[in-house]
Amino acid sequence: MEIKYISRGRHGKTNYSELLKIRHPVNKKDYIANVLSAAEIPPKDREAELNELMKLCNLSHDNIIKHENIYIDQDQCNIVMEFFEINDLTKVMKKYEKDHKVIPETEILKHIKDITKGLQYLHSNNVIHRNLNPDNIIIDSKGTPKVTNFAISKILKDIHSKSYKILQNYGYMSPEVLKGEPFDSSADIWSLGCILYQLCTFKVTFR
Repeated sequence: MEIKYISRGRHGKTNYSELLKIRHPVNKKDYIANVLSAAEIPPKDREAELNELMKLCNLSHDNIIKHENIYIDQDQCNIVMEFFEINDLTKVMKKYEKDHKVIPETEILKHIKDITKGLQYLHSNNVIHRNLNPDNIIIDSKGTPKVTNFAISKILKDIHSKSYKILQNYGYMSPEVLKGEPFDSSADIWSLGCILYQLCTFKVTFR
């Protein structure tokens, strides 16, 4: 359902989209809109594509970012998510590294356990992230990791195939994904292993 959200300014940017802070006109709650081009989606296919993407809005788990709404407006795909501050796992690692400290083992184990729970929930609902990396894991104010951008990964895979290949983070991709072969949810587990290695060493597994 398309709602006329109230824009509250820019919240951030990724390689392929813009993050906007928006407010719901009725409940007055703040959300994040991840906005990317939908110009390549043929108009005749948009309804079917949106119906498929809207299923993601039914997903709810403590370790994933909740998707509230997805709609297309003037050739832009708007993915409305629960509000979050941009504090991803990459920033957490950079802060520890800057302070010349290692991440405590207990913290690493907690992060991996929680991310695994989020992935398990997504996989049980037939959702494969496809592009899991530290930039796509938000750490909330309580220190809880939440997996995000699984909707964008699907859009880029299904619609923007050329862009998707360029924007994928190769340091976390499983061999079958790199080769363009069929893959399943185990591809996300490979990516999780790469994240675990980086949490321990501050080094990307593969370059």
